Amino acid sequence: MDGDPHDWSLLPLDLLRLLGEKLELPHRIVFRTMCKSWCSALPSVIVPYPWLLLPAQQIDDSCTFLPLPSDNEHHSYFKFSPVPPLHGMCYAGSNGGWVAIVDLAFNISLLNPLTRAQIHLPSLLDLFPCETLPNCGGYIFHDKKVGNYYFNDFETCRDYHLKKVIFSSNPTPNNYMAMVICNGFPSAYTKAGISKWINLDFSMRDLIYYNGLFYALMGPLEIVTIVIPPNQ
Repeated sequence: MDGDPHDWSLLPLDLLRLLGEKLELPHRIVFRTMCKSWCSALPSVIVPYPWLLLPAQQIDDSCTFLPLPSDNEHHSYFKFSPVPPLHGMCYAGSNGGWVAIVDLAFNISLLNPLTRAQIHLPSLLDLFPCETLPNCGGYIFHDKKVGNYYFNDFETCRDYHLKKVIFSSNPTPNNYMAMVICNGFPSAYTKAGISKWINLDFSMRDLIYYNGLFYALMGPLEIVTIVIPPNQ
């Protein structure tokens, strides 16, 4: 509301409540994030959980949210325009209403599609021993095991090598942790204040984040706790 000659936060609460109750669910959530008075005018939004986020079929199209279980006769699904556009993005993970999205150049960010908050993470491209060939639309990889080179186009490379991104709950630009599992390459982590991904020199089968810690499935009967050092 900066720069607006009218102080919209001073509107009567009963008027704000009447306006807010007429909004669809995603817009009510955004409504409550505007300022303290707008937030207090509406009760906390009860969000149906879990949701499916269906990607846009066209560039700059709206994404679709579908609560599960869904009753389409009662309009339980809704469309919402994301920022940035999600068309062509890879959905690599989710946590608490946030999603990890990755483009073809391995630029990664955490996005809240409802509030439109976005946190940019370091590029994933440095994790892979490859050379970008923009004129050919892909990457050249060096296979150290056999000493050969091979080519992957941008989309195949991203969708094959990027397996999963797991991140901490309620992330902010100054407080987040994230880990990535890659096919054919070791796992890595990053956190707020670090400008790169740090290689862990080992791989894992799966990974979850729970109650402030990462838990990794290393084998059929082996689960380990991974603690990210606070000084790194």
